[in-house]
Amino acid sequence: MWWEQRGEAEPEMKAVFRYPGSKWTAAAWIVSHFPADYEKAVYLEPYFGSGAVFFTKKPSVVETINDLDDEVVNLFQMLRSQPEELAREIELTPYSRREYDLAFQPCEEPLERARRFLVRTNQAIGAKMGGKCGWRNHKQKKIGGTACKWRGVPEAIRMAAVRLQGSRNQLVQIEKMDALRLIRRYNSPEVLMYLDPPYLRSTRKSGRIYRYEMDIGGHQELLEEITGSRARIILSGYDSSLYKDALQGWNSYAKEVRTTSGEKAMEMIWTNYRDTDAQLTLFDRSEAAP
Repeated sequence: MWWEQRGEAEPEMKAVFRYPGSKWTAAAWIVSHFPADYEKAVYLEPYFGSGAVFFTKKPSVVETINDLDDEVVNLFQMLRSQPEELAREIELTPYSRREYDLAFQPCEEPLERARRFLVRTNQAIGAKMGGKCGWRNHKQKKIGGTACKWRGVPEAIRMAAVRLQGSRNQLVQIEKMDALRLIRRYNSPEVLMYLDPPYLRSTRKSGRIYRYEMDIGGHQELLEEITGSRARIILSGYDSSLYKDALQGWNSYAKEVRTTSGEKAMEMIWTNYRDTDAQLTLFDRSEAAP
């Protein structure tokens, strides 16, 4: 590994880009509710986004990550195939309003397209994927915030690349298809799915923030599919009557988290396997939602 070649300790994994609904603040808590044997499972993430849970958990034998967004898929393909070139391009890119504006111009060349995507998502005021939300500048004397985090993106790229490349005994696959099709394909007891779909519009304060949103019908179809699945499933969301009614008999857990906009929110997860199968501590058990 590159950090070993430098004689350094393995650095903590950081987000490569900002994404609406990203789970970086809750990822360790979510993984703690995974089955104890998840490293031996066939792992599926049909709604990948920034991949916070994937990059936090230990590798499973076979892992399939999926997203419908071309920009996300192209980025992770570049992370796996040309990580050093992409990291170097970011190192040479200034934190600049002009760079942010130029990054919205269409581009077909995969490496430059990935660079522009990283500029748009890392230099923006918010984590909106469906359009432009403004350039974030730094006005305080104290060092920190989005502008200063830009300098850490090249290292995050190199870390993510190592994880995506897999190993001799471990495979990472990148898909791009409808999430429900994948969920149906992976209907097996050998499979562990982590599902983080776009949340119900009625449960969040923001408007349209994803390139591919889900209406109520889409959520109903998803819930119908997973309640009949033979796979082990972890589902993220905010509390709602729709989810509560559909997931009767599932375990549910709640945790207060900070959203990508800095606001407090009550994150929920539901699982369809026994508590005794998960890596729960006594503290985790006390947080189980009623």
